[in-house]
Parts: sequence; structure tokens; C-alpha cells
Amino acid sequence: MRKMTTIAVLASLALAPAGLTPAFAQAEQPPAAAQAQNPAAAIKEVRIIDVSELPAETQTQVNNAVAQRSDADLQQMQSALDATPVVASKMQSEGVTSDQIILASLDPSGTLTLVTRKAG
Repeated sequence: MRKMTTIAVLASLALAPAGLTPAFAQAEQPPAAAQAQNPAAAIKEVRIIDVSELPAETQTQVNNAVAQRSDADLQQMQSALDATPVVASKMQSEGVTSDQIILASLDPSGTLTLVTRKAG
């Protein structure tokens, strides 16, 4: 249940490179009913993007969001991603591990965007 809650909370960020800035400004905890839904069922597409590929302002917002999150929250998110078959498959096909994922968000259209931070 906690894994689903983590993805549901991250889904509220509605991360998309074009619309990332307003989404962070308005991010809120979703209602309890939304948390009870299976977020994996809503995923239609998985996109993986490195934070360095985002506009500078968006990078700053991502970095601020990451800085406010605890290590436990990060590990919980990464575990939830690994436990979601469609996500794990996409990460494997692109040579990305959950340890590289710093932020995840599910937009209303079902696109899950995973933001990575490449080592080095």
C-alpha cells in the first residue's frame, strides 16, 4: 500500500518537461480515494529523461523537490518503480536502474516520466 501511495503522491507532480514548473508549484497530496487506486494500471507510457536535458529553471525545481525529500522517501519510490513491471521493463531496456531515478511523475494522460541523474 505504501508503494502505491508513493507513486500516487509522485503522480500529483504531473512532471512533463513543458509543464514541469507549474506542476511543482501546485503539487499537493491526492485525496485518499486516488491513493487507493492501482497507479500501475494508469501507466500508458514511460518516459525517461536526464535532469541535465531539462531547461535550467526546471532543473532548479527538480533539484529543490529532491532536496526536500528524505532518503527513505527516495528509496521507497525506487522500490515502487522496481516493483512495477512496465516501469522495470522500460528502465531495463534503456539501461537505467532505479538508483539513477531521482523523481517520478504520472500525468493525467498516463505518461510516467522518470527523471534520472547520471553519475559523473
